[in-house]
Amino acid sequence: MKSIMIFDLDHKQLGADLKTMISRHYDNPLLMNLKGEIHFDMPLSKAEVDVVGNMWSIFNNNSLPKSVYIPCGGTMRHVPYLLQNGITNAVVADLSGMSLQMGRKRYGYLFKNNVSIYQADIRDTHVFMGHCQGGFPLAILMGNSLGDVTDEQGHMEFIGALSDALRPGGMLVFDYVSDGYNPLPGETLDTTWPEVLIKDNGTKQHVFDRRTRTYQPIDDDSGILHLTCEVRGHDQEVIVPHHPYTKRIVKLNLLTQQFAEVGMTLRHMGSIENHSAYHRRRNETTNDLGMMGKPNQLFVAIKN
Repeated sequence: MKSIMIFDLDHKQLGADLKTMISRHYDNPLLMNLKGEIHFDMPLSKAEVDVVGNMWSIFNNNSLPKSVYIPCGGTMRHVPYLLQNGITNAVVADLSGMSLQMGRKRYGYLFKNNVSIYQADIRDTHVFMGHCQGGFPLAILMGNSLGDVTDEQGHMEFIGALSDALRPGGMLVFDYVSDGYNPLPGETLDTTWPEVLIKDNGTKQHVFDRRTRTYQPIDDDSGILHLTCEVRGHDQEVIVPHHPYTKRIVKLNLLTQQFAEVGMTLRHMGSIENHSAYHRRRNETTNDLGMMGKPNQLFVAIKN
């Protein structure tokens, strides 16, 4: 199994807001161990890999390539199914060291010498491009990670780095909520639902997960979705303290232009549930995926 490669996370590109969001929201083991979170949701992960395979076959008329790049790979929940589909060279990059370490602990026995893991800013493509000379044929960004870098320059650098990682003709498959999860400007949506916290010793605690969201427009085509998260026990004990996180929201026309600026042709494939029976069934029954549920859209971007 290849080692996690640790790089300097005080890179000048990492603003204070992004570092704070990572430490409070993505490096939080309690949030990761909520039963309803996606970090170790294997049925969802398999469905997403199946969607990626379908997109690849539509545009390339063959099976998945041997090499794949997984930016914002988190707990690496997709990797076991990618390996099952014949991938022999998977490169995962994420800023959250805790996510990578928890995923490595859970899935690492499957990795052998087929997976390279980097705790790094995906905008630093030089860090891991040596794993696929000329660029990767395929990159997957499933889990609604586009927009996590919220300032305009950083957002464009993020998209540019996705393009830089691909060879000419290479494909990026990603999902993105766009504006489908936005409340009206000035409106705050407040939702609380029961959750189950699975502790390290295997015991379970029933808790309440509270999320709020408000939308701050920047212009007619983009804005910032502000979210907060807090988890409490039935006795109001604070399990996960109240903290904010954000996502940059870009509407389809502007997103298409942004990808064109970095040399990619963006194809909107419609709702992800149009391509996945699993997503349709889950949206119709539990409807517990939030921004990854009914509002979630599927995209394919091809490098020119």
